[in-house]
Amino acid sequence: MWLRPPRTIGLIFVALLLWGGIGAAIETFMDGYGRNAGPVLTPSLFLQIISELVYWRYLAIFALLCAIVADHFHRRKISLEDFWGEKGLMAPSSTGPSRSHVWLGLALAVFAAAMGIAERTQSHYFLQDDNYSQFYPGIHYAMENIWSGHWVSWNPLQLLGSPLTDLGIYSLTYPITHICYLVAKHLLGDDTRLMDLFCWFHLALSLMTAYCFGRKLQLSGPLSAAAALCYSLSGFALIGSRSWYYMSPALAAMPLLAALALSYSQAGTPKAGWTLAVGLTLGVLFHAGNAQMWVYCLGFFGILLLSYCWQNNLSWRVLFGVGPALLIAMGIATPLLIPQFLATRGLNRDSLVEGSLSGLMSMIYPYPLTNSPMPNLLIDPDLPTGEFYYAGGLFTVIWIVGLASLLIAPGARRVARNNPLVGVSIVAFLSMLGHGGGLWTIQSLLPVFKQFAYPAKFLSFFHLFSLFTGAMLLQKIIRNQPRRREIEYGCVAVLSGLMLYHTSVARVAFYSFSDAPRYELPAELTRLIKQDGNLHRLYPAATDRGKSTGFTPSLRLSFPTMFGISSIEGYEPLWKERPQWRQITEDLGERPLETLRIHGVDQILLHRTARQEDVSVQRVMTEVLDEFPEVQAMEKAIAGWEPIYKDKDVELYRLPGAEPIARSTELPAQSLPVRLDGNEVRIDTTSLGKGGKVMVNYLWRVGIEARAGDRELEVEPDLNGRLVVSLPAGIEFFHVGYHIPWKTPLLAGFFLILAGMLWQLRPQLAEGRTLEPRQLEFGD
Repeated sequence: MWLRPPRTIGLIFVALLLWGGIGAAIETFMDGYGRNAGPVLTPSLFLQIISELVYWRYLAIFALLCAIVADHFHRRKISLEDFWGEKGLMAPSSTGPSRSHVWLGLALAVFAAAMGIAERTQSHYFLQDDNYSQFYPGIHYAMENIWSGHWVSWNPLQLLGSPLTDLGIYSLTYPITHICYLVAKHLLGDDTRLMDLFCWFHLALSLMTAYCFGRKLQLSGPLSAAAALCYSLSGFALIGSRSWYYMSPALAAMPLLAALALSYSQAGTPKAGWTLAVGLTLGVLFHAGNAQMWVYCLGFFGILLLSYCWQNNLSWRVLFGVGPALLIAMGIATPLLIPQFLATRGLNRDSLVEGSLSGLMSMIYPYPLTNSPMPNLLIDPDLPTGEFYYAGGLFTVIWIVGLASLLIAPGARRVARNNPLVGVSIVAFLSMLGHGGGLWTIQSLLPVFKQFAYPAKFLSFFHLFSLFTGAMLLQKIIRNQPRRREIEYGCVAVLSGLMLYHTSVARVAFYSFSDAPRYELPAELTRLIKQDGNLHRLYPAATDRGKSTGFTPSLRLSFPTMFGISSIEGYEPLWKERPQWRQITEDLGERPLETLRIHGVDQILLHRTARQEDVSVQRVMTEVLDEFPEVQAMEKAIAGWEPIYKDKDVELYRLPGAEPIARSTELPAQSLPVRLDGNEVRIDTTSLGKGGKVMVNYLWRVGIEARAGDRELEVEPDLNGRLVVSLPAGIEFFHVGYHIPWKTPLLAGFFLILAGMLWQLRPQLAEGRTLEPRQLEFGD
């Protein structure tokens, strides 16, 4: 029996249509639930759910593809095992040529050309969106301090003292970040190249690890190179990395983890080299900037291990051999994992966000043949946003054909068992669809996972598993063709050209800024803000986004940190989720000037986006001004004031009557000299010979400390959450900083690594074991 009855195809279509309709309805309803904070099915929400059923067209196309494949199978009398291989796509007969270094070198050359095209398209290609407005300023500030001899724990220049190192998202404990900074600053002479170097390195590494994964799958050199190029130059790799730099390390790590999982299933009992490779990869990846991607990489590594062991009929007991590697990985991650947990616990983030269902056609066709909106209404609709989903098209189409074959012919369970990547790719596909795929809805109900946002992050995993499944299936199809080599060479040439073209049009980011990477503030504005050398604090009245040139001097987001200016505002979403910051934001909308004075703000910088009547607002921003009530309130509060500085972009105002950054609680009118000293705030108390209590205008939280030399001073919050330091007599100055409890995490990490090493030294083969796996070498 080669084919199920034709009516089965109709049933498949109906089932998929119902699944798609229900999935779209769940997605719309859950998004409405998240916005409205209640499961209220309003008439408008009901109509929106009905409108979501338009996605049936994708299912109709897929059902038509099933019919075409079924007809082909019937006419050629092809069974599913014939199509996929009786023992799977990794049958030894599918092994290709052995000149791995040649094809890897050619792939790297194409990658280098693509990076040149990207740079020519837009200078500092990887310095956009959050890379420009949050990560680069924070990393640059930290690196300047660290390599000047001051370890960094927090950022005293924004948000009344915001966390930095312990959040993990700035990858300050990741060695590659430091190397890229030193190379950019001292070899290239331009530290704004930090993000480019970071992403160039990791995307090139992703190409190499993906290529090695292909070879481990017994793909030929040409097809491994073609699939690796599609992966490392995919829309997610380029656009995701130029917006969020920490996507690139996960892109490099996952193919390596997939290859190691395959090696383990083939060996069963690893040697120290395998354990060390897994432990280092997973452990160091946690320090690379994004805990969510780390969790996903760890999860897919586990799924692949289980799938490959199931394929090879290994006992579940062999999974105990992974224990030493996981202990080493946790030991390396723990020194940051514990501080990060302490810094982010209690957050309640909304994970109900849009998936990638609208971009399915853009996975196949490049721009301008198709163009799809990016998920979550991300920006730049006039640019080819559909390139975010694109990964060459060819292998994706073959993967879809293979999926269709599993639905129209018997024996799908056997095929799935012999080809574990198929099932894993389907898991990644359903996850990236958001609530429409079902798996994201389940994830949103689980502890830890419910704090994760953006199901589109699963797109990188889908690309990896679907591309290499498609490549293996193509190799199986053409295996007996007389011109097999020419077909493989043609695939490399065509896909290289497509990915180079794709790179040239992938100009969109999650948000694009128009100012030059190294923006210089007007000298007079800088002089007025910094004044007498003491620390002064300003409030930037502006929207959170601006697309035209001249938005950087608004000093919104993390731009104050870039210029060494103290601001009550800043861009740190995790910190601004805290209740004390929500209260400050609310107070700014209700009583703006009073709130600013309480928190030591003596300057207000008004950007043109803060003026409702400014006709340029519609051109320079994406959010409407109504979404920033505190900015509107500030603009009204200072209406009619005379600025001390004004240009085409900003106006600077003095705010009289503001509390000092530091003062004696007994002498409220006396301001104490304050300046930054490395990563700490230095308060001069020479005038307070008798000691007393000193108010320091930063927010109190666990970990804030004050020291006079080696002497720790008592710190407590006042009614406004500010620091109150108890100062003994005779202290001439003291420092305020933030202490991260490194000692306990470091000790815990050391003992976990030690436990993993001791476990690895135990005998690897138990007596009476029937399976005799070969020993695994590091290079496998």
